[in-house]
Amino acid sequence: MAGIDKDAFDRRVRKTKDHWYWVGAKTTRGYGKMRVDGDEIYARRIAYALENKKTLAEIEHLKIIGLCQENSCVRPEHLFAKPRK
Repeated sequence: MAGIDKDAFDRRVRKTKDHWYWVGAKTTRGYGKMRVDGDEIYARRIAYALENKKTLAEIEHLKIIGLCQENSCVRPEHLFAKPRK
């Protein structure tokens, strides 16, 4: 896997005082998504991986949950990771 293009990710984020809104492609429920190496990945997963200097493979076992009520928010401080069941 070649990895995440941080510049491409950053171009799709609009930062405000409170949230980092994903302005790229979204699911019908408003969750951000982006293609990485041909796979469609949730933007929250990418944000979490970038913030924690991990590859997507390294966080594959984690579920990334938004702590705020904004489905398109990818602000790392608003994300929580827990093991997948």
